[in-house]
Amino acid sequence: MSPGPKGENSVFVGRYSMLGVEETCPGTRAASVRDLFETLLRLPMPFMLCAALGLLCWPWPRLRRALFAIAALGPLALGMPAIGKALLAAQLETVSFHLPEAPPTAILVPTGGMYKVGDDEWWPSAASVERLSKGLALAERYGWSTPVLVSGGTPWAGAPVEAEVLVARAPSGPARLRMDGTARNTAETADAVRRFFPTAAGAKPVILAATDRYHAGRMAAALRDAGFVPIIALSDKYRGPEWSLADFMPQPSGLFLTARVLRSWAGLIWYWIRGEIALDDLVS
Repeated sequence: MSPGPKGENSVFVGRYSMLGVEETCPGTRAASVRDLFETLLRLPMPFMLCAALGLLCWPWPRLRRALFAIAALGPLALGMPAIGKALLAAQLETVSFHLPEAPPTAILVPTGGMYKVGDDEWWPSAASVERLSKGLALAERYGWSTPVLVSGGTPWAGAPVEAEVLVARAPSGPARLRMDGTARNTAETADAVRRFFPTAAGAKPVILAATDRYHAGRMAAALRDAGFVPIIALSDKYRGPEWSLADFMPQPSGLFLTARVLRSWAGLIWYWIRGEIALDDLVS
């Protein structure tokens, strides 16, 4: 099948970017140990815990002062954009971004959330739309000879399948796309790719994944653990860290950046704790 009209994907992204929606619709998500783990690591929760421990350690002045100092100075330190940029660069250091000349085994589009409009209408988030737009552009680059897999399951009870919501809004329509509606996280997405594209003994097929900078490290590690050679095509405009003196001044945007990057690191640590990735998977 031929690709859609030139510029169609750009219009597709533009419509969603105007909505300014980045996160999934709040809902009743099933409680899990991972949710608790991420909550405890989410800023400013660690510093609030330090302050609470400082109060409990009131009879021990040195320990109390140390905990209060961490609670007070920690957000200032992590509020420097330089910290978030350095942590992100460290995670992406071993990720391959060089597009192959030959068509890959498959193009992967992991969903990035959805939100609810009204009582029963669901729309993909801007992150999901950007990833799909990048995936469609890659498919066009390789002449539509490479299968495109959109992967995303049901994130919480009562919600629809994310992949179906995203593909339903795609300008190219579902006829060109394969869908996986089972994956609830990055590790399960890699497992879904293995089901759709089984690997032969000793073979390491190339999977080209369209995702953003905050998800790239987790996606690459999970695909390596599944037996693939991952290459990431970033759906957002990132060309590496750009430094300035302002990066070393605490600011709200810096704290937001660091929080997003730490969440990505927390996901990697959680997958390693559960045995879903190995330390070797963090190295290209």
